[in-house]
Amino acid sequence: PEDYVDHLPTRLAVYQRLAKMTDSDYIPEIREELRDRFGPLPEEVENLLTLVSLRGLASEVGVESIVQGSDAIVLSLRVPVGGARIPLQRALGPSVQVGNTQMQMPLRRLGDEWLSRLTRVLERFLVFQENLRSLARLASAD
Repeated sequence: PEDYVDHLPTRLAVYQRLAKMTDSDYIPEIREELRDRFGPLPEEVENLLTLVSLRGLASEVGVESIVQGSDAIVLSLRVPVGGARIPLQRALGPSVQVGNTQMQMPLRRLGDEWLSRLTRVLERFLVFQENLRSLARLASAD
């Protein structure tokens, strides 16, 4: 926001840096840098950092887009889940409906905690993928 970073070129540089981020691992460093340079982070900046982190995590797990519809948050997947649909459904739990190329999170089940629940779903999806890769490595070693 303008009242947090009043110098326009600096503010634009920060926005551009965040827009180019693909790895959410750097968010804590950026949060600390902003705090050091400009003081305590306002809620708008915290929200922006959360969204950038979410975008990085989504990209890492192969989620092409996240769209909030009238009754659900829809995650479109880059690669179909194929035969992994049922195990993925079990891993993510009943609050997520897993399809072949989409996952849906009904809004009625999410409440005000939708952002933290969405983050948890993406984190569980990442763990699921890591477990699949580990199993594939073990199978190929035999």
